[in-house]
Amino acid sequence: YDIVIAALPGGTIDDLHEIVKRMVAAGYGKECSHVYSTCRREFLEESFSRLQLQKFSIDEIHKMQWSEIEDEIDKWIKAINVALRILFPSERRLCDRVFFGLSSAADLSYMEVCRGSAIQLLNFADAVAIGSRAPERLFKVLDVYETIRDLMPEFELIFSDQYCALLRNEAVTIWKRLGEAIRGIFMELENLIRRDPAKAAVPGGGLHPI
Repeated sequence: YDIVIAALPGGTIDDLHEIVKRMVAAGYGKECSHVYSTCRREFLEESFSRLQLQKFSIDEIHKMQWSEIEDEIDKWIKAINVALRILFPSERRLCDRVFFGLSSAADLSYMEVCRGSAIQLLNFADAVAIGSRAPERLFKVLDVYETIRDLMPEFELIFSDQYCALLRNEAVTIWKRLGEAIRGIFMELENLIRRDPAKAAVPGGGLHPI
């Protein structure tokens, strides 16, 4: 999905590459990377907005009603799939072409472009992981866990360089934290059943009312 590259006019990438080479040769590599990453971040932020993904702090998420969080989880699942499978890989390819032959500058610029959006996605998953252990949350927490699990190869691939190691490690940490949250929900469900035994046997057997 080369949507980012395909959207640029012909010759633009080659022109940018020539500008980058001259700026780096003149000792303005950091300034060049800063300007580039600022422009590309704006594109990603606009893309996330079109995906209806809003920025929430962990505290704001924990103050939401569960029904609101469920709606945000659905949006988040769509957004993280688009980001990891389309937007971030396309930004990686664009970065490699603009900074061709300057691998360190390319890696640094790419990290600066994607870091904010990646952290936004991971922070939401982290808020879900450290939230309430109420049993009714089980299936949605499982959805978040399975989404990150399924996208882990993409995390490893597109955040493979040294500058992105923190993002890669954070994804693994939050994935494990979600697994712990799921185990905690099962334990809470077991405790609820123990504290509230069925008053009467269900005719013919059956599941506990909880």
